[in-house]
Order: sequence, then C-alpha cells, then structure tokens
Amino acid sequence: MSSAAETLQDTLRGDLLEIGSQPEGGFASYEFILLGFAAQDSVLPEAVETFLAESDMGARTIYPFVAGEGNDEETIFSAISQLQPGALMGAGVLLLDGEGDRAAA
Repeated sequence: MSSAAETLQDTLRGDLLEIGSQPEGGFASYEFILLGFAAQDSVLPEAVETFLAESDMGARTIYPFVAGEGNDEETIFSAISQLQPGALMGAGVLLLDGEGDRAAA
C-alpha cells in the first residue's frame, strides 16, 4: 500500500500524510484528497473510520485507492460518504489487489 501511495505522491507532486495526521492548517489548502487504505470485503479499517469521523475535510473531493480482496466501489463510496457527508466523491475508486497492483476490472 505504501508503494502505491508513494507512486501517487511522486506522480502528482502531492503531500503524503499518514492516516491520523492532519496537515498544518487542516485540509483548507487542498482541493483533492487521495485516501489510501487496505480493506477486506469493503469494510473500512477502524483507523480510517476514526480518521474520517474526526476530520473536517469540508467540501473536498476524495479519491479513494483501496488494496485488498472483495472490495466494491459503491460500498466504499457509501462508507466514506457517511463519515464525510460534506465531501464530494471522485469519479471512481482505484481498487488494488492484495499486492498493491491494480485489480482486474
């Protein structure tokens, strides 16, 4: 998972933060948030749920990228939206297999 996050950071020239940390000044300076985590059967990890519930991302657009097996785009979007109701959701979820490679569609 960390190699996928590092590749996205290098490609997009963004900031890389661990789940649970907040950027200085909050999320106000960010238009887009790429949220990466490992999940099984579309169940958000407790740390991700806590992070989303405790963070105020406002009307930022969240683009999830998720490693693991049995994950479903709609279920992931729904779970994130419930915890961040003001956030917008990107066009799709990047689903990665257990090795962090893009899953076959």
